[in-house]
Amino acid sequence: MRRRFPIAIHLAIFGLTILLPAAAAGALVAWRLASNERVRLERTAHDFVNDLSQDLDRELEVVMGSLQALATSPAFRSGDLESLDKQARQVAAQLHAAVLLRDSHGQQLLNTLVDWGTPLPVSTDADVLNADRRAISSGQPVVSNLFTGTLTGQRFVMVGLAIELGGKPGYVLSVSLTPEVIRESITSALTPPDWNASVVDGNYRIIARSRQHERFLGVEATRSFQENASSGRDLWRGVTLEGMEVVSLARRSRLAPWWVSVSVPKATLEAPMWQLMSGVAGLTGIGLAGSMALAFAYGRTLSGPIRAVARTAAGLARDEEAKPPESAIAEVQAISRALVNASDELRRRAQQRDAALRSAEAGEQRLRATYENAGVGIAEIDDQGRFVAVNDALCSITGYPRAELLGLRFSTLSAAEEVATDVDLFERQRQGEQTSYVVEKRFRRKDGAVRWVRLFSSAVSGPEGFSYAVRVVLDVTDERLASEHQALLIAELNHRVKNTLAVVQSLVAQTLKSTSSPAAFRDALTGRIMALARSHDLLSESEWKGATLDTLMRTTLNAHDGPEWLRATIEGPAVRVGPRAVVSLSLMAHELATNATKYGGLATPQGRLRVSWSVTEDNRTLQLQWRELVAGQAEPQAGRAGFGSRLIRLSIEQELNGRFETTYEGGFTLLASIPLEILAR
Repeated sequence: MRRRFPIAIHLAIFGLTILLPAAAAGALVAWRLASNERVRLERTAHDFVNDLSQDLDRELEVVMGSLQALATSPAFRSGDLESLDKQARQVAAQLHAAVLLRDSHGQQLLNTLVDWGTPLPVSTDADVLNADRRAISSGQPVVSNLFTGTLTGQRFVMVGLAIELGGKPGYVLSVSLTPEVIRESITSALTPPDWNASVVDGNYRIIARSRQHERFLGVEATRSFQENASSGRDLWRGVTLEGMEVVSLARRSRLAPWWVSVSVPKATLEAPMWQLMSGVAGLTGIGLAGSMALAFAYGRTLSGPIRAVARTAAGLARDEEAKPPESAIAEVQAISRALVNASDELRRRAQQRDAALRSAEAGEQRLRATYENAGVGIAEIDDQGRFVAVNDALCSITGYPRAELLGLRFSTLSAAEEVATDVDLFERQRQGEQTSYVVEKRFRRKDGAVRWVRLFSSAVSGPEGFSYAVRVVLDVTDERLASEHQALLIAELNHRVKNTLAVVQSLVAQTLKSTSSPAAFRDALTGRIMALARSHDLLSESEWKGATLDTLMRTTLNAHDGPEWLRATIEGPAVRVGPRAVVSLSLMAHELATNATKYGGLATPQGRLRVSWSVTEDNRTLQLQWRELVAGQAEPQAGRAGFGSRLIRLSIEQELNGRFETTYEGGFTLLASIPLEILAR
């Protein structure tokens, strides 16, 4: 005989079959998103190091230009060094540098770092002499590596130019820049605080650094930098001089024997992945725990209506018309009506979508007549994939003005991962393999926003074959969002169906156990289901966003004391109750009001009921008091608590994570303390 399991087991298995694939898909999506973010950061670093290299070269070009301008001074031809010294000091002041003149043996003839006439030394630094020889032999400006000045002992880099003095060759005019000037060049651009930009000379010594510049000035770069930079690699993983794992990018300067490098911490690149994966793991764990708890807490009866509603909900995904059976349970019937309404709405939107598609196809056929006034984007693409004509609608969709779109390749607008597919489809159309095609794809606007479009492309051929392609572009972003919203609506509806029916099932089972006759069972169950219905009415009115405590209490007591409010008083500050807590508090208040009607403050015309609450000074706890004023109300005899008492205790202590106590002095009194954080859920 085939073994059969209770509905709780089946619900648990069903929950797992839904959650586990969703969790796997969520993990995959998180991994893809993190990978895309990593690629974006690497691309940003790549662009940044290129910009730094270009900025540095522009600085060097300014220095070279100033040096070449100074070299045209007549003082060089006449050999008037004193006049030349005055001109050199002006250039040095403008560049925040030092200007020097040396002969082929390194003897300094002019140095703006000291006063004119001061005896000058012979430059002996190998990097300086090597740069002088290259300048004399090439006749072009040259840039040196980092060196230590003979006169001041300060570190410099030099831009040198071979010149003639008094008609004699073999002299070098140079501008010496401090590393601080180079550092200002690479730190003027805005960089993330944990990135590091560096300039390294041809001897792999650090010239400038955006972080800890003074500490590492002149220090030799790491071995991984030397190996990768010398081999021509522009991106690698390594460790900085501080011992931090990074991804490094390097570009060789166009004018100097230097490298410009940017290092991005490995932790920065991997942070998005860990954050997303942790979020997915946490949500998966919460989902699994909640699913198992609900599955084993609910579901022993009412399997027939549940299966009928489930079949109806499943049919919505297959575009079937919703025809749920009639049910005697008000909540099930309400859900059935909601499913019918959802089915009608889905069909209406599907008809709208089909109508929009038919309208787009008809618009393509009338393209020439309605080109400039069309409500969709229209473009003509030449055989090189460039825009040769566009309308205003396409400019609006892409965010580009007409002047910028014309001449731009269509692949520029495609999302990076769709470029290859888009180019392949166009190439097949250009070769005559297909005359037209339709595709839904993403456009990246000029401002960086992404829009979904439906693209119709048709080839226009002449005597010699392909002439150009006509493209009609329809923005379907709102349609996409509507489809996603429909799927979310169905999932939320299924979830609420299960929760409501499970609560009803539990109420039936527990009421049956705690009543002694069919009539008592009917009255107790009817009251509790109506209390549940009232809580759902409150939630429906607020679109399941919760209700105020005052509204909840007044709605509950209205069924017992009537709208005249002759015997009940309700007072307290405004407190918002979340959708989960609304159900628990409504059931608790119903049980208390039922007892008050039978035995307590609402049982006699002289009795009174006062419900009040307050919030503690730390704004963390709700203090709720249910006070019945009736003479002669006796404390019930000790014994087994009824389901109503158990329901009150379950609602306060387990569902709301609170605590309470009761007394019978002058009438029944209940004092409850409930965390506001739990109450707001």
